[in-house]
Amino acid sequence: GVLSPNAILVFLSRGGVFHEGLRLKEIQDYLPIEKHICEHYAFLPRLATEEEASALYHDFYQKGKKLAMVFVTEHGLPEEAVIGILTAYDIVHWISDYEED
Repeated sequence: GVLSPNAILVFLSRGGVFHEGLRLKEIQDYLPIEKHICEHYAFLPRLATEEEASALYHDFYQKGKKLAMVFVTEHGLPEEAVIGILTAYDIVHWISDYEED
């Protein structure tokens, strides 16, 4: 699952109480990717290219959806261990590096 501001807001909106000793176990029902209402996530394999990652963000944007994060796993499968993450900031960084060359 993903611990995000959205997950915490949903937890609070459904009667959850934020307190100093709050444990992940208390909000675990709100962490699965499919429970995130406004945030979208995708998976790419370890050997995916920068162009593939950029295209993924572009595809979501074209559909009017915000891709919050891309999880990188060995084969791009959700059931695999996450070995890296990509955000929109990574894409912007790659583009600016490319334009400088």
